[in-house]
Amino acid sequence: MGNQIIIVVYDTDEEYITGINEYLLDYINERYSIFTFSNIDKFREFCETNNINILILAEYCIDIKLIKNINAYIQILSEEKNVLRIQGYEAVYRYRKMCMIISDILNNYANYTCKNSDVKDNILDRDMNVRITAIYSPVNRCGKSTLCMKLAYALKDNKSLIIDLEEFSLNKDIFDGGLNISDLIYYCLKENSNFNIKLDAIVKKYNNTDIIPPVNNISDISEINEDIWAELIIKIKDSGRYGDIIIDVSNMVGDIFKIFKICDYVFVPHLNDNYSSIKLKLFFNYLENVNNELKNTVIKKIDVSNILSKGDDYIIKEMTDIMMEGNIG
Repeated sequence: MGNQIIIVVYDTDEEYITGINEYLLDYINERYSIFTFSNIDKFREFCETNNINILILAEYCIDIKLIKNINAYIQILSEEKNVLRIQGYEAVYRYRKMCMIISDILNNYANYTCKNSDVKDNILDRDMNVRITAIYSPVNRCGKSTLCMKLAYALKDNKSLIIDLEEFSLNKDIFDGGLNISDLIYYCLKENSNFNIKLDAIVKKYNNTDIIPPVNNISDISEINEDIWAELIIKIKDSGRYGDIIIDVSNMVGDIFKIFKICDYVFVPHLNDNYSSIKLKLFFNYLENVNNELKNTVIKKIDVSNILSKGDDYIIKEMTDIMMEGNIG
């Protein structure tokens, strides 16, 4: 199983077991080995013959005699809300969205590993060429965030990820206040170990696309230095998880050009009205002043004024064609 982390789930509710198994296999199958059991004898036999990293156990399935001999991080699926520990083990409420349950379990496991230096991260041995693409516009209401989502979906076969750096993002409501990029940033500032496990806890799926959800509080963006944002993005790049990283960049980031500097591509969607043209001209005039720092970054304007007549697919093809060509223009 190599560097994979072994997750075992034991719950006599077979319908629940099926749901958690399907979610885990779809969400983290490459990075983890998942084993689910509803039969106590098969569960006991597996535990006796295998090393387990994470054991997820239904509250009514706790068998202290059995689990006390299992050298694993144990997480209890609680029947009641707001229960933090059961019989000395950390607990999460079982009757929620599956993505929230798994996020909490992996987050707790990441925090646990920081206190146990012998627990190693699940770094994948993968030689991957990673492209970092930013989508930014000085013009409002030009569909920037929609383009991020559609571009990531178009590149999903290359394992794409969206990093949402918007201060007012629709994704905030979609993910309902769970763990977000702020948690990942503050973890990195405090801890240097097992980053990949924490990353797994933060990343969510929406429309078959991996996303790091945006901040809940606008001050979380404005108070973070842009060098720290850049360092985080590079750390995600080095994780071996993704072939394409797409960043939805807002003006709240600070010096956005420090973000552009680490990018292979920057797409600037725009409209063709007078106001948009003026803003675009000012942006590119300023861009000339920092051009030496961005000599390795392809920066392209994307006219979205004709999106109604030509459609989203036309715009996305234009962007992916540029990425395939790799020419600076």
